[in-house]
Amino acid sequence: MKNKGFTLLEVLVVIGIMGLMAAMIWPMRGTLDDSQRERVTIEKMDAIVEAILGHEQIKDHYDLSRTIGGYVGDIGKWPELYEPGGGGGLDGERGEFVGGRFQWERPFKNLKIDGDTKKESLGQPRGLWAKDEVAAEDRSKWKGPYLTPPVTRNPALGKHYAKNQAEYEGLDPTDREYFHLLQGSEQLTDGWNRAFRFFIIGETGETFCIVSLGPRGFGYEDDYEQDCDPDSPENQGKIVRALHKSEWGAVLAARALRSTSTHQLIFITQDHMDRMVRALIGESPSGPNTGYTGDLLDWPELFNWVCRDDGGNMVDCEDEIAVSGTGKWEYECEDQSFSDKIAFKYGQPRGLWERGELATSWLGVGWRHAYLEAPDGTNESEELKDAWDNAYHFFRVVEQINGNNLEQFMILSGGESGAFHFPPADESGEPYVDPDYLKAGGPAVLSKRVRFYMNHYNPDHPSNQDNIVRIVRRNEWLPGFMDVTLAIAGGDCNEVKCGIYGVLPDQSDLVSHEVIDDLCVFKAKYDDNGGDKQIVTGGRYWVCWEGGGDEPSPGDNAWWKIFSTYGHPAKNVNVSLNASDFQPLPDPEEDE
Repeated sequence: MKNKGFTLLEVLVVIGIMGLMAAMIWPMRGTLDDSQRERVTIEKMDAIVEAILGHEQIKDHYDLSRTIGGYVGDIGKWPELYEPGGGGGLDGERGEFVGGRFQWERPFKNLKIDGDTKKESLGQPRGLWAKDEVAAEDRSKWKGPYLTPPVTRNPALGKHYAKNQAEYEGLDPTDREYFHLLQGSEQLTDGWNRAFRFFIIGETGETFCIVSLGPRGFGYEDDYEQDCDPDSPENQGKIVRALHKSEWGAVLAARALRSTSTHQLIFITQDHMDRMVRALIGESPSGPNTGYTGDLLDWPELFNWVCRDDGGNMVDCEDEIAVSGTGKWEYECEDQSFSDKIAFKYGQPRGLWERGELATSWLGVGWRHAYLEAPDGTNESEELKDAWDNAYHFFRVVEQINGNNLEQFMILSGGESGAFHFPPADESGEPYVDPDYLKAGGPAVLSKRVRFYMNHYNPDHPSNQDNIVRIVRRNEWLPGFMDVTLAIAGGDCNEVKCGIYGVLPDQSDLVSHEVIDDLCVFKAKYDDNGGDKQIVTGGRYWVCWEGGGDEPSPGDNAWWKIFSTYGHPAKNVNVSLNASDFQPLPDPEEDE
């Protein structure tokens, strides 16, 4: 039997298979070919662009154009380029070997300030990861890092050029240039482990260029103006990405215009709130309290639009079958599930523009007039609204001060988003949960009559960050200060009584008297001494009458005068009058 060898065709087939296997295995051995390195370079460029301009797929919710984010979105301009100190140009000595490793000379210098933004620089956009490499006036706007600080994965790169200080200083200028490009520490590098080149071109920085020298690895000595043109002959073999200010300038300008508009809406809303505060407390504490609290001696009740079924139970107003009538504004929770009526702690302060069930003012206590213009709308849409046409939110909110629970008044606008987060609490101040009351419409209505604690409102909550909030505190109109001495001549002291109205807790205070030199002398002094009687700031009535009763009545022979009570100590006021100055006290019902 004869031994046969391989034919030429069989040998060629085997060699071809081995070559194919080698081509498949070679990249897996850690060595990338130029096409793979190019892909890595483009991916790195994409990451740099995203760090500068934000993600290109994020759209503005107003006009669906691209949103500019990243460094430019925060700072409003390109990141400036910084390079290590030392000699000028790529070939100058820019560092030294320490412990066998090359380190850049510090500090890094800002090329814009030094006027060297051209071809020969080693400038890198260090502000993308280092806040200290951002202009001082822009650091408050910096929200980085936008990129992970670059570090070399192969510290041995460039050792074939120099591995100590003597060799580095003795390098040919061209070799030193290339050595610098291979130092990956603190430089953004491409797929060939060479530093990207960055240029800001134009008198006003119209173009930001990112350049990789590509597989050829040279070409950095050409005219830098050509470096941003990927089609120029000088850039054949290089990978170039050019970013233009025109692509984001218009977007930022539109955003700034929208921001200006937003600021105007904020200003309008704050002006609304100023008017609401004046409606509540007038000019207190420094001036007269001509507001609601000066007349009613308390915060306004808060109303909600309530719908009921035929049995009188509160129901969801969207449930047309269960609703009886069209609903109405109510200030108390009157559901059969509860034995007591409980006032809402959240709602609309309708008493500021509508008297409703409030009593007419008598001797300066009670509803006198509309303190605020009635809002547009009918039925449930009759609400006070902010500049974004969203309803304001009003709370009688508990603030804990020195172990005491004080009820303050909060006005809240949801701002541009219209959203807010303010969880109610139970009587102990813990977040409110009521698992036994889950019928339709129940929790939403019920939560409005539970207490709201100020410390549960978190301004940093995502829903609250654009809120506009105004807190009006009780100490702005309570207590007030008054010091009055009244002397009446020509009358029977046993027949004359004097009282002051607008005093808490029972709204009036009967003033005792003494006889001094045949005068009936009445003295009243209110200050912040923590006593049971406190007088509210505003115009407080002092009324003296004849007839012996503990309260004056319409038609009684009387004398009355309004004294201003302020939120700071008042000087003593002395008044002298004669019993002949008395006249019939008017009937408030006849004045309506």
